[in-house]
Parts: sequence; structure tokens; C-alpha cells
Amino acid sequence: MTAINNLLTTGHFFIVIAAELVLLFIGISFLVGLIQEYVPEEKIRRALTTRHTVTGTALGAVFGALTPFCSCSTIPILMGLIRSKVPFGACMAFLFASPLLNPIIIFMILAFFGLVPTLIYFTMTFCIAVFSGIVLERRKFLRYVKPIGTGKGQGTGSPLSSGCSCTNAPTPVVSSSCCSGSPIAQPEPASSGCSCNAAPAPVSGCCSKDIDSASLHRSHIYSALHSALALFRQVLPYLILGAAIGAFIYGFIPEDLIVALAGPGNPLAIPFAAIIGIPMYIRAETIIPISAVLLTKGMGIGAVMALIIGGAGASIPEVTLLASLFEKKLVAAFVATILGVAILTGGLFQILQVTGMVA
Repeated sequence: MTAINNLLTTGHFFIVIAAELVLLFIGISFLVGLIQEYVPEEKIRRALTTRHTVTGTALGAVFGALTPFCSCSTIPILMGLIRSKVPFGACMAFLFASPLLNPIIIFMILAFFGLVPTLIYFTMTFCIAVFSGIVLERRKFLRYVKPIGTGKGQGTGSPLSSGCSCTNAPTPVVSSSCCSGSPIAQPEPASSGCSCNAAPAPVSGCCSKDIDSASLHRSHIYSALHSALALFRQVLPYLILGAAIGAFIYGFIPEDLIVALAGPGNPLAIPFAAIIGIPMYIRAETIIPISAVLLTKGMGIGAVMALIIGGAGASIPEVTLLASLFEKKLVAAFVATILGVAILTGGLFQILQVTGMVA
């Protein structure tokens, strides 16, 4: 019966997580694509590139800290940033900071450990995210990013290619008759038919501004949706694989075993907790109850923090999704950085507990 219950739990977890990830990925990809349609790439790029490298990378980390998404939800945003040619250091700082400085996690740490540990955690994580972004950019790790499929028309912001479509009989000489009954003669250089497929520019009599605006908005929505679905098809196998592995670990690996292996009596508890946190796939919404249970079972606070950072910062679904975007060297660098943050922060919290600064 236990095996059957575990199997049912695993199946239920897989269905829920897979459904959530699919909806989140498509939804966030669509929103990012829509923003890209309306916000020029140059405007986003200027916000992160017209400053000193450290400042720009720090702004990437700030942007990551302000996004209340789970780790997997940051991937579509990361794709959008890279596609918009935001400096690689800022992109990676965003990637590191987004799951680790999630507002839900910050408030959880504040509730469980108090103000001082929260400030220490935030400062360490933020600084390491910025430092890692700068190092990866200067080491030219951008070359390990795979080509991103964007779909037709993505990021162009161009309206419908078929033109105004208000008339069935285009002519090289007569135009601006698509929205009114009377044709108006134009010079020979005028565009063929009712050409509304250029940026909104005054063309004499060709469609009203309302029709131009409606066509433009429809085009933006279509382009963003097309891009979101293209990205989804690209990463779907990785998403399903990650959800399946995470569900198996969730259903068949007991928490008691984790506590036994990562308890305070084990000198390797903190690095081990950081490592096993990754396949556990600890989402922000589940961190609070899991942390409470592990603490009551006697797990050291340093190991708990390492477990939280490892799970929140580099879950199996996120790593598998990153594998569709990054080559192996960059994926390894990402995981190593998260593990480093987890071990350093966990060790610091363990020291604070020994010295009495943290209960």
C-alpha cells in the first residue's frame, strides 16, 4: 500500500507541477513577448547598458529580486532579456537573484530567523549574484548560449504583413480608398494598394487611425503568442523531464532520510543539503512548511538554509529548462554558483547559530 500511495502521490505531483509549469511558461512567455512588442529593445538595453558594468549588473539583480516568480518562471524572462541583447552579466545576475531573492523567500526568512539574518542573507545572495554575473560576462560565457528560436516576426513589432486588408483590389496608382468609397489619385511612387503594414505614418486617406491602431494591436498580440508557443515547443521535452524527475523525488524520497543524512551531527550536512536541495524541487510556496518540519526534526539551521537555497535556486526543472538554452559549461557554471551560495550562506548561518546570533 505504501508503494501505491507513493505512486499516487508522485503521479498527482507530476500532473499538478507539469500543468503549472506549462501555464506559467506560456503565460509569462506571452507577457514578455507582448512587452517586447510595445517596448523597444533599445529602451530595455539602455536601462541596463548606459551605466558602469557593476551598476548595470546590479540592476539586473534588482530586477530579479523584484520578480515574484518561481525558478522555472524566470526562464522565459531570461530568454527575452538575452534576445533583447541585454548585457550577459545583467542577464545572469537576474537569473541568480530571481529565485533566491524571491519576495516570498525573503519574508519567510524574516519570519523564521529575524531581521539580522534576513539582511545577511539578502546581502550575501545579492552580492554573489552581481559578482557571478560580472565574472561570467568577462569570461565570455555568452558564447555558451544556444541560438534562441523566436518565431516569425518576434520582436519586430510589425503589423500584419498582408497590409490593411480593407480592400480587395489593390492598384499601384489608386490608394486610400479602402475605408471610403471614393478613390484618391496618388503619384506613381505611392505604395501598392492600401499599405497599412508600415509603421503608423500619415498616408493620405488610407484607413482611419482607429483601424490602424486595432490592426497594430492585433499584430502585436499575434506575434507575442506565436513567439510564446515557439519557445514552449522548444523547451517542452525538458520541462516534462524535469517535472517527472522532481515528482519521483517528491514521492519516493522520505524527508526522514534527508534529515538523517543532513543533520547537525554530520560535518558534511551543509554541502550535502545544498546538493540534495536541487532534485527536491522546493518551490517558494512549499518552503515554509518544509523548513518548519525539518527544523523541528533537528536539522541544523545552516543545512536548512543550504537546502532552501539549493532547491529554490537550481531546481531540476529549472536546470533542465536551462539545458535547452545553455550549453553544458554554462549550465555547470550556474549550478556551481548556486551550490556555492548555498554552502557559504549555510555555513555563515551555522556560525551565527553557534555564536547565539541566530536561534
